[in-house]
Amino acid sequence: EDEAWGGAPRRAGGGGGFRLNLNDETMLGASLKATKRQQLLKLRAKGERAVELPEGGVPLSEQDIPDHLLDQNEENKRETALLSSQLPGLAEADDRASRIAEFLAKVKLNVLKGKRASKAGARAGQGPMHTDDVVKDAPLPDITFDFTGVFEWFQPVRKLRPVRRRAAAAESHPDRCELVLNVQKAFNLPQRAARAGPPGGGRGRYGDRGGYGGAYGGAPPPMESPELSVYVEVTFQGTTQRTRLATGSSPSWQESLSLPFRPPGGDFSPAALQSSSDVLHITLFDERPEHPEAGSRAYDTGSGDGFSSSSRHYLGSVDVPVAALYRADGGKLEGMLPVDQPSVMLGYEARAGLGGRGASVAARPALSVYIQFNPSLAKPEPAPADAGPGEEEPLLRHANNWEKDARAAGKHCKHRPFRAVATDAMGRSVHLSRYCSPTALPPGFEGATADETTLRQLLRFAHLVPHVTDMDAFDLPAGVDIWTTTAEFLDMCAGDSEEHALLLLGFLQTLGVEAYVILGVSAADSDAAMVFTPGGQGRRPGQTAGSPPIYTPMLDDALIWDPMAGTMFSVYDAAAGALMGDVAVVFNHENVWANAQLAAKPHDMSWNLGDYSAWRPFFSPSTLPPRALPTRQRRVTYESFEPAFYERLAAAVEREAMDAIVKTRQRQHTPFNRRASRALKDLLREMESHALMSPEEASAGVPVPGGPPSARVSLAELHAGALGELMAGYDVVGYPLNSPFTDAASVRAAVERTKIAETTRKDVEFAVATHVEPYGCTFVCSVWVYVARLTKRA
Repeated sequence: EDEAWGGAPRRAGGGGGFRLNLNDETMLGASLKATKRQQLLKLRAKGERAVELPEGGVPLSEQDIPDHLLDQNEENKRETALLSSQLPGLAEADDRASRIAEFLAKVKLNVLKGKRASKAGARAGQGPMHTDDVVKDAPLPDITFDFTGVFEWFQPVRKLRPVRRRAAAAESHPDRCELVLNVQKAFNLPQRAARAGPPGGGRGRYGDRGGYGGAYGGAPPPMESPELSVYVEVTFQGTTQRTRLATGSSPSWQESLSLPFRPPGGDFSPAALQSSSDVLHITLFDERPEHPEAGSRAYDTGSGDGFSSSSRHYLGSVDVPVAALYRADGGKLEGMLPVDQPSVMLGYEARAGLGGRGASVAARPALSVYIQFNPSLAKPEPAPADAGPGEEEPLLRHANNWEKDARAAGKHCKHRPFRAVATDAMGRSVHLSRYCSPTALPPGFEGATADETTLRQLLRFAHLVPHVTDMDAFDLPAGVDIWTTTAEFLDMCAGDSEEHALLLLGFLQTLGVEAYVILGVSAADSDAAMVFTPGGQGRRPGQTAGSPPIYTPMLDDALIWDPMAGTMFSVYDAAAGALMGDVAVVFNHENVWANAQLAAKPHDMSWNLGDYSAWRPFFSPSTLPPRALPTRQRRVTYESFEPAFYERLAAAVEREAMDAIVKTRQRQHTPFNRRASRALKDLLREMESHALMSPEEASAGVPVPGGPPSARVSLAELHAGALGELMAGYDVVGYPLNSPFTDAASVRAAVERTKIAETTRKDVEFAVATHVEPYGCTFVCSVWVYVARLTKRA
């Protein structure tokens, strides 16, 4: 038996044994990264037919296995997953998925061809041969001199006032690692709304002040506390943990949770960690008491305080990708993270004075956290710029020198993601300034000016273009980033954060607003791209000669626009430090600047791009004279579908949402209240206009339908009042969920995350309604899903 395993003989005693020289089949489950031969063996064991094995089976040597075998299998898997995740019954979505799959395969092939052409050194406009292409030698150490610590020897020593010296965490390549999350405090959470008394005892539809009626009228039950009982649930790689309960709208936990972390294949290398697709899911719930169910023991005896159980109610969520955490400052993330919270939560009312998406981060619902790896992982070394041929050779050489000069500014710049050149869809190198160009505005914006309403609508448009990361789409190694043009981006309706930022930048340039793209690392993206607009642009000339000037107060403040989240925040907002935690590069159509300052958070930095001590310009009279670079952008045309497509899309999303609820309650009957669903659908038709409101308009409230002009209520009061007469005798909890065009899996995940169907009661009903608001460009649309649970009151 021992000889058959090819290992050392067993020991005679000791009750066990060991082997050396384990074969490949035994190593398939180990924590090491699988080789090509091991991957083929695993595919053969699973019966995969997508890979055509060579004659004689799996080769014994790694050198005999061509790379295209596994590449072909990955492409087949990716295309199959992309097609199978689409919403059923939508031929347009299937066509889009097929076009995206073909485009991704074409891009990957072009990138590989570009690298081979660069190494071959062909001179037909592809660049000359370099010494590094022929001579393979270890790179010389990057010797820099940092004199920041020299002056510490001359500082006076004060024994009664010591200076804390922060010890650097030891970095390692461990076999095991865990993610440590310290949940500190939440801010600006909603308040519980008063529940109704017995059926028929509520107020009118909107009450005395346009408030809750029917389901939420009357005084609260005497034993139910109006304060929240909040806990935080964390899910990561199949492991779920939660904190203790904390009360109030600003609960404090100060509790640490440790979750095991194992990257795919057990590979802790920087390249594998930067390409990791794992996400840390953080969800907030309110544990709220429930009335006893009719027929239950607590109901029959009538004992207790009127509540026999409790249910958890969704309050919002935060997602942190592992790749973003790994590339964050020192491999840790600290600060306030905005909570993605539904704009309306039936059964709750927002605190007075809170704004919407455009408000200050300190005024939005947020969660203060501290996240890090334990032990600390080795920092990613800056990858050399290898964008392939395409740009002029002097410009590419200067890009390498400029990047080295920026990293030599100090130790704090060594790991910043500097770049001046990107790779396009053809695998060619393109200077970043070539991507900056005015973009034609979408349909309906003809003759628009840079007023606040138009700016918020354009930010909303850029946010609603579906998001696909380069890592997932192109399956490229870390450090290789594909930048598509705006026309390609809108044709596929899928792109990364830089495509969204370039689209918004083009809109702002068309309106005459001075804007820049900033690159760095945020809490939500390891390769974040946002838009920066300097302040002092509020007063603008009129659209035509002789017309009065336009005043846009929001442009007087220096702003950072995040098109991925659809939000904006002030550069000087200290509470937004985690939203863009490490600014590395700023560029526009004229130049590229590298951040050489010690500070990298927006509120701590100097934004004077003319200060050479703070910013290293790419074009300068002393290095490379400024020049005008022709743009790579081409004219954008907008195409849209017929209204019938968006109706079919809404119906498909509704089926997926209902199916998610039914499958969660597999062993119980799940009735749907059609009357409530119709009422929710009427409310959804106005949700998109509410999403475009400014913080000031949102805090002032919305007008009451059929009421006097002065009567205004909050959005939550409007929804509860509209449902009051219909839902008498029920306790209602519900959420309108919003997203761009999405697939079936995302719809299910969004509904399941609210835990709205996780109840064992039999006296519950559910309501689901959907609405899709098109924005004049194929798959650029706002998808609304309203889910609600109705619990009968005894």
